[in-house]
Parts: sequence; structure tokens; C-alpha cells
Amino acid sequence: MTFLNGQRVVSKHGGHHVVLGTYVDESTEEPMCTVKTSSRGLKEFKFEDLKIWNERYHGPWKGQSAHYAEGHKPASTVSSVVPDIGLHKNVPFETYLKWDAASNSRLGILKRSPAHLKHYLDTPSEDTDSLALGRATHMAILEPDRFSKLYVRGPEGDRRTKAVKEEWGVLQEKYGPEFVLKPGDFQLCVEMRESVWRRKSARELLENTGENEVSLVWDDISTGERCKARIDRLINRIIVDVKTTSDASLLSFEKSVYDFGYYRQAPFYKEGCSVLGIPIDLVVHIAVEKKPPFEVAVYQIDAQCMSMGMTENLTLLERYQVCRETGKWQGYPDRPIVIGLPAYAQKRIESEEIVGRALFGEKGNGHE
Repeated sequence: MTFLNGQRVVSKHGGHHVVLGTYVDESTEEPMCTVKTSSRGLKEFKFEDLKIWNERYHGPWKGQSAHYAEGHKPASTVSSVVPDIGLHKNVPFETYLKWDAASNSRLGILKRSPAHLKHYLDTPSEDTDSLALGRATHMAILEPDRFSKLYVRGPEGDRRTKAVKEEWGVLQEKYGPEFVLKPGDFQLCVEMRESVWRRKSARELLENTGENEVSLVWDDISTGERCKARIDRLINRIIVDVKTTSDASLLSFEKSVYDFGYYRQAPFYKEGCSVLGIPIDLVVHIAVEKKPPFEVAVYQIDAQCMSMGMTENLTLLERYQVCRETGKWQGYPDRPIVIGLPAYAQKRIESEEIVGRALFGEKGNGHE
């Protein structure tokens, strides 16, 4: 990022000097936000710290003398910025989201219906406490030193009281609201990080030389569609993805692999690397539970899963291309559709019937 149009003026409030300017993304030349900070704020934050802060910036906030982003309003999820093909490092997540390209997330929404994807693309994205905590957790695990530098534990006590409220205000002014975590949330990040790093199989993936938060851009070979991906960690021939979950056990996480589209995400990431000339042998998930004892499991996506996901990705990319070219983003079919029970429900009913017969015999189980 580059700080452009900087100028030093005298503030009307307190006589402080301020710097006004606009941060732009160097790869796209797209303005990111306008920054105003007092001379006191500049003493508190070095330029690199300001850059890091801006990378993690997700909405406007007001401080008495620290960084204040003016006119920063949520934009639609999609923009006209088409990213350049290649491997991009140090791209702010907010900039990545605005890149107009097919992604695993977009394909997952398209799978529900084109109408849902169109709504997603046209609707301003909103940040949530859950998303903010997810970013903090990922940084704590992948970049513990950076987490310690940027994040701080908020004070204990009732924030409605004057003393605690003032203490929160001071910390938020200095670090930014997103980086002052509730004591419980801060402790959660720390304990999840420690649990992951205690597990040898996970620690080795994080200690090996590699790159975190890598953004990939490529053209799909079959459709020619511009695609993008954001990889948690890329090391020698291995893609590492950190997943927080309520249950990291094998049977439960297998369900998550389907429910959250990980079976499509893995081959999508691998394909992007392949097109860019980056050989990948394994896609590995570090699954860490969000509640004590914060158990950790490391899973490798198998070949059958990768193959099924790759086939589905191609189908979805073809549909995505049709929607874009025709401008038609249809919803559910406008005709009656025969519906029944999913396979797992049928098996469960059959199992329950067997148990019922064992307890009651034929009578009381729908049989004369």
C-alpha cells in the first residue's frame, strides 16, 4: 500500500498537526480508505504499525487522537477490480474480497441458487463479532508474534460502569476497536493457539518455512473464468488450512467437510496452485475445537474427496459463466418438485424401527 496525497495542516481542535491522505492498494491502485491522524497518534504508531492496522481495518471508528477513517462505508461484495494472475502476498483481506473473480465461497453460494449468489454480490458486506473473532483466532494460531503485537486483552468488569468504560475507550483509541478483545475472547485465542502448537503434527506444519495468507489468482483452464483463492498457509508442496470447529472428531469433521464445502475448497486451491506452476501434494486441515479442552486433529483430504470436489467445481464454474454472460441469476425451479426423506433419515427410521420391535414386538410399531 502507498500513502498518497499527504499534507500537513493545523487542526482547529487543540492545535494538533494532522496528516490527511489516502491509502491505495499498489496492485490495483484502488483507494482503500482516507486516514486522519494527529501528531500525537503518529508518535504512538510507526508507519508500519499504521499499515498493519489498516490491513485489518473493517469499518469506521472514532478516536480522540488516533487513526480515524473518514467516509469508509461498506461496499458491495463485488467490484470492477479484476485482479492480475499470480501469487499475491500481503494483500489485505478487505482488498481480496473486492476482487471480482470466482472463488470457493461464490461457488458454494451458487450451488444453492444463482439468485442467492447475485444477492451476495450486490449486497454490502457486513462485519460481525464472530468474523472479527475468527480473524483474531487465525492470526493467533498462524502468526502468534503478530497477534501479540496487534491485539490486547480488554479490562475485566462491567463496561456500563464509568471506570471500565473509560479504560475500554483508552485501549480502543490506541489499538482500534477490533483489536481490543473481551477477556474471554482473548483467552480463547490464546488457549486455542497453545493447543494447536502443542500438537506435534500441527506444530510442524506451522514451523516449516512458508507463507501465510497467500492470495492466488488464475484463469480456469476449462472455462477461462478468472478465479481467486486465499490460502491460510502455503509450505513446500502442502496447503495448510486452519479450521475452528465445535467438534474435531473424525465422524463429526467428515460431516463438516461436506456441510461447509471443504471437499470443493481443497481441489479448488490445488488447481489454482497447479495453474500457477506451484506443485501441491497434500491439502491438510488443522481442526481445533472452540471449547475446552480445545482438542486438535490434523486431517488430509483424500483422493476420492478431491476428485468429487474437482468435478463439482467444474460444473459450478460452467454455471457461473452462464449466469455472468447471460445476466440471468435464477432462483429455485418454478414448478412442483417431488420431495422425500434424505438417505440418512431413512436409515435412522429403519434403525429406530428395529429397536422398537425389540422393545415392543410387532404391536405398537405400525403393524397389526
